[in-house]
Formats: sequence, structure tokens, C-alpha cells
Amino acid sequence: MPVYTDAYTVPANTPEDTPVELVMTVEEQYITDFAVYFPIGCAGLAHAQVYYGSEQLAPKPTGSSFIGNDLLVHSPVVWKCPDYPHTELTWKLWNLDDTYEHTPILYVAAENEPAVKPYLVNQEILNLLKEALFGE
Repeated sequence: MPVYTDAYTVPANTPEDTPVELVMTVEEQYITDFAVYFPIGCAGLAHAQVYYGSEQLAPKPTGSSFIGNDLLVHSPVVWKCPDYPHTELTWKLWNLDDTYEHTPILYVAAENEPAVKPYLVNQEILNLLKEALFGE
């Protein structure tokens, strides 16, 4: 499973309404996890969100942001990339610290097949029900 990663230094006093942006291009069909590591010292002042166009993909709900301090924060998903094989994701970052810059490390895990195929699970359940009810 490929993992895309980058670190981005966000200057002190970077407001939410004018965040810095980092574009990552993913070449697989599905995103399975978004994660951000906030080094010690971020103290919940550095924020991150990831978008596809104008749609906020993570974290949820829309409008929330990843935050932390010496913490790796995950947002597991199964999201099919609409522009496979070159889907561009935009990370938006801001920093409310008035003194220090912060450098969150951004991660995107991707794969060409989702780990769980819900339609197969549903089909197995239907087959078991048919066998139990109708002896098929």
C-alpha cells in the first residue's frame, strides 16, 4: 500500500482564512487513510484539512481540522479517486501560534482495491440467507 508523505512548515500567524496549501497527487484508485503528525510544541495551534476541489475530505465534519501536539491523528476512509490515475488533493494548513512556525507531517495512504468490498460481504450474507430459508 503506497503512502504519500510530505512535511510543510507553516509560518507563525498564518490565519485560517488564508491558509498555506500543499498539493499531493495520488496515483491509486482509492484513498484509505489521511493522517497528520503534529510534532511536540504544536500545542493544538497548527491546523490541517485535506480537500478534493472544494470538498473537504478530512477530517469530518466539514469545517473541523486536524490538531495535536506530539500526536499522529488518523482519519480512515474508503474514498474512490475520481481522477484516477492522477487525483490532486490539497492540504490547507494554518497556524495560530503568534511566535513559532510549526511543521506538521502529512500522510495519505492509497491502494488500487479497497481493503473491504462491501458488495462481496452483502452477497455472502444473501447466499447464507437463501441457503437457510430455501435450502439452495
